[in-house]
Amino acid sequence: MSTLHVLVLVLLLHSMCSHASSSLEQQVADGDRRALLAIKLELSDPMGWLSSWNRTSSDVCQWAGVTCSRQHPGRVASLDLSSRQLSGIVSPAIGNLTFLRKLNLESNMLAGEVPLTVGRLRRLRFLSLFNNSFRGEIPREICNCSNLVRLSLGVNQMEGEIPAGLGLLSQLHILYIHYNNLWKITPEKMKTDNRIGLTDKYPRVSYLELFEATDGFTPANLQSGSSKSFLAECGALRRVKHRNLINIITCCSSVDTRGNDFQALVFEFMPNYSLDRWLHPRTDEQLHKLNLIQLLNIAVDVADAIDYLHNNSRPSVIHCDLKPNNILLDSDWTAYVADFGLSKLIGESVNISGSYTGSSIGIRGTVGTENLIINILVVAEYGAGGPVSSAGDAYSFGITLLEMFTGRAPTDDMFREGLSLHLFAEMALPDKLTEIVDTVLLEVQPCENAAKDDKILACLASVVRVGISCSKQIPSERMSMKDAAIELHRIRYVVMEPSI
Repeated sequence: MSTLHVLVLVLLLHSMCSHASSSLEQQVADGDRRALLAIKLELSDPMGWLSSWNRTSSDVCQWAGVTCSRQHPGRVASLDLSSRQLSGIVSPAIGNLTFLRKLNLESNMLAGEVPLTVGRLRRLRFLSLFNNSFRGEIPREICNCSNLVRLSLGVNQMEGEIPAGLGLLSQLHILYIHYNNLWKITPEKMKTDNRIGLTDKYPRVSYLELFEATDGFTPANLQSGSSKSFLAECGALRRVKHRNLINIITCCSSVDTRGNDFQALVFEFMPNYSLDRWLHPRTDEQLHKLNLIQLLNIAVDVADAIDYLHNNSRPSVIHCDLKPNNILLDSDWTAYVADFGLSKLIGESVNISGSYTGSSIGIRGTVGTENLIINILVVAEYGAGGPVSSAGDAYSFGITLLEMFTGRAPTDDMFREGLSLHLFAEMALPDKLTEIVDTVLLEVQPCENAAKDDKILACLASVVRVGISCSKQIPSERMSMKDAAIELHRIRYVVMEPSI
């Protein structure tokens, strides 16, 4: 064969290969186009944001919200449809966008379950479904996305176990799953104890074992209460399950050495004590002040827990004694709401305003100070014989929030002659914020520039407004715990500025 024939054959083969490669790339790009059209079919788009997504437009790179890869022309690398008032479900076709590195669907009205096909997106680095209405479990298939840097699933209606595989994603720096009903361990099916409503899940312990474990029931190792509060707490705890509610380890219903009835609940040990310990350390303690992010995380945790009790527990539960002493902190500063001894279980006897319409008494809580325990009314309407309601918990939460960010307890000596913590904060907004917030929050923040200083101040102002709105004098005017939780999530989200 002559050299000319060989050269012609080589050129012919090269042309055929190039054509085949080009044809294959076109087929793959058409696959992305078909996937996007399938996604659009499952969405309601009242504002017409997706009008450019149509069969007559072949270049998907020009479609709204779509960004294509530079290295792989025609392949979708980013899909950003955030804040577009979209509703509907996410089509399983999303899994066909295999070159996708960013998927942002946050702040819409999307529902249904997260499609399992998300696990096919092995190049995905950014996934945000924040602030929608997704239900069901976090699909374990997400753990296949080994390049994920940020995963944001917060403010949805998801439930179930948090996949353990998320902890194995070595690139994952930001995991945002708050304001769902998720837990670390799948609850076991449990048999109920008819006497006190606890379960076979918890090992029983004797009076003697507890006596020895608590060093003779020293006050530092106990939270005391009555037999009535013991039964109330059992009744509440057996009905609720939330990541920010205290976990019961075991119980004891026995007799002491004198033959008296003895009843106790044993909770998970909280190495960082109560929130009150950090807000108002004793004179002999050298405890550092909590920083802004720690306080925001605690506030979100508590708001989520109370919102769950009011709106997602069946029957609903009103805590009735929320305060820093009853907010416990574990080793990583996660907050747990404790002490259900005064709680009310609310079933059908709740009217439209959230008030309990059955018989009730004025409920009293306790506020600790350094030298004595003062009995105070949890909220004013309870002392006047008013109904137990979710608005009472909102009031307690608002006062607690103001206490956290001002560093002042509602029992401070300065609050007299008509001045309260609520009025103290209300009179300071908007111009005198820096005069009332804890100075430590202004000093320890790593503010790099004036813009960041302004953002921190805006955050503090927003938090204080939530505290003021929750603690208004008239119950019907108070912010609900659901709205408070959503707003605090938003504030924290803005402050943290998550980015790749």
